[in-house]
Amino acid sequence: MSDARLEAFYASRRRATVVICVASLMQATLLGSSVLIEGLTQRFDEPGHNYAFHGLYAKVLVAPVANSVAGQLMWTFKSHPEWKEPILSVGVLLGSVGFALSGAGASVCAATERGSAGGVALLYIGMTGFVGVCMGVLELVIGFWGLLYWNLTGQKGKGVGIFGGATGCGAIFWTLVSLWLLTGTSLATTLYSIAAIMFVLALPVKSAVKSGLLSSPPDQAEFDSWTNDGRRREGPKEDDASDGSALRPPGTSPLFPFYVSTTAEMLSYKITWMQLVCGMITAFVGYASKVLLSSMYGSIFDFSRLEAGYLAAASLVLFAAGRFAIPYFFIDSIGGNASLWIRAVAQLGTAAIFVTLPTLAADDSPWPFFVLKSLHGLLFAVSAAVAGPMGVQLFGSQNLMPIMAPGWFTFGIASALGPMVAYSVSQQHVYRNKSAATAYNQFFYAAAGLSLLNTCIITTMGLLEHRAVLAEKQR
Repeated sequence: MSDARLEAFYASRRRATVVICVASLMQATLLGSSVLIEGLTQRFDEPGHNYAFHGLYAKVLVAPVANSVAGQLMWTFKSHPEWKEPILSVGVLLGSVGFALSGAGASVCAATERGSAGGVALLYIGMTGFVGVCMGVLELVIGFWGLLYWNLTGQKGKGVGIFGGATGCGAIFWTLVSLWLLTGTSLATTLYSIAAIMFVLALPVKSAVKSGLLSSPPDQAEFDSWTNDGRRREGPKEDDASDGSALRPPGTSPLFPFYVSTTAEMLSYKITWMQLVCGMITAFVGYASKVLLSSMYGSIFDFSRLEAGYLAAASLVLFAAGRFAIPYFFIDSIGGNASLWIRAVAQLGTAAIFVTLPTLAADDSPWPFFVLKSLHGLLFAVSAAVAGPMGVQLFGSQNLMPIMAPGWFTFGIASALGPMVAYSVSQQHVYRNKSAATAYNQFFYAAAGLSLLNTCIITTMGLLEHRAVLAEKQR
């Protein structure tokens, strides 16, 4: 009987994994939007007039809306599990509605010479509102329930790698699709086409939600009872009695050897704020670099939209590879506080890259710039991959819920602020009749400084964690 149950479990996991990869492809519109943002800003904004870049704002504000929705729904579903299926079933379809409304807004603006307040309003309602809610729903489908299947066998890293790889490939997919559509059609037609693609992709996700496939794995005790002769699940154990962890409750950490029940209590600790600032800096720098790739290549090297779009897509290849390979092959085997030091090294490498980019931007050849931007994509992928293990190491698996809501919210805010600040500063630089090749230099230097600061914060957290581990061993 246990063999039959295990076979059914693994079959369900395969089906769920395929569906969640589709959901990851949908969610990748957040990262693969650099070409689309160029089209949005040209249609909805008035360059040099009011410095209000509505096309950019509406698109990047999707991130804080999505993360806020995900955090709120997490707590809502905990209190009312019966609401999960109807809300998620409708939520995954809202992305297509949002892009369709944005297309309507583009059509309205195209019909008037100086734009239309109504068209801009439709853009914000559709893109920021509807698409934002859809992305929040997908965050839960991918990052929470979807990983339960893989976590049961101690292979969460493999699940993160598969879904992260799908997101990375999706970013390339949406960059190319937006580029080809915008090159051959209008912005409105492009948005309507994306709406149609999103609707088709949402159908299998909706079906899986309604069938319970994405939220029906067994609990850990039940799964362990199916294994032969009490065989332990694969992967490293979270706690090892030899290091003193037997003295504290399971699912806690050396820094937090107790359970934290509320967000308010979690926010009373300084290291919580250090973790939040660390995530915000990573998001601020990383998302600005990803969603403005096409703009950077176009401004700095005076490439056409087609040339800049292809370079933007190519720059995402190492990012996609890193999102898959780092978690799939390494995360489950990372022990101690290695995740902290890996992220510190990634942030130090990011600082070195960004302080070099202004020099490369002045070069006639774009290829050295392209290589370093691609390497930053890999480092951003590494930082994203080790974020989960780093949180478990600092707070313990059972203490993650109280930090998820503020963590998602602050990460989302920074994900929007990064592109908004970088693009606004670059455009004002150009409006002052300065060279477009140096338009992003201020952002590059700021990103280098912030990444260096992040390295110091992560190193401090690592030292605090190491001290807590030593103290625990001496008890």
